Amino acid sequence: MQACGFISENNHQLRPIAVCVSSEYPLLVTKVMELGDLNRWAANNRKPINLNTILELITDVTCGLIDLHKEGIIHRDIKPENILLHHDGERVRAVIGGIVGLGAFHQ
Repeated sequence: MQACGFISENNHQLRPIAVCVSSEYPLLVTKVMELGDLNRWAANNRKPINLNTILELITDVTCGLIDLHKEGIIHRDIKPENILLHHDGERVRAVIGGIVGLGAFHQ
């Protein structure tokens, strides 16, 4: 997992479970985000999303971006499709996906 040392240990970034760099393109294996991305989740949600949930998701994304910036990483592609959601108990949590940066490890 040396190739992914830039991904810090927190709840706001999608962390790899395994890495494969022997193929033509690096491959990250991650936890399944059962709610999909923010765009899909919002479209499939049958009831209005309450203000507390919106604020919690904004907080999750903001914390993830702050942590990335502390590591010297600028995401450059924040969009609903790169905000992935999962259940954390009764709460919906957001993590930032779509982080590109393994090019330096690809031979």
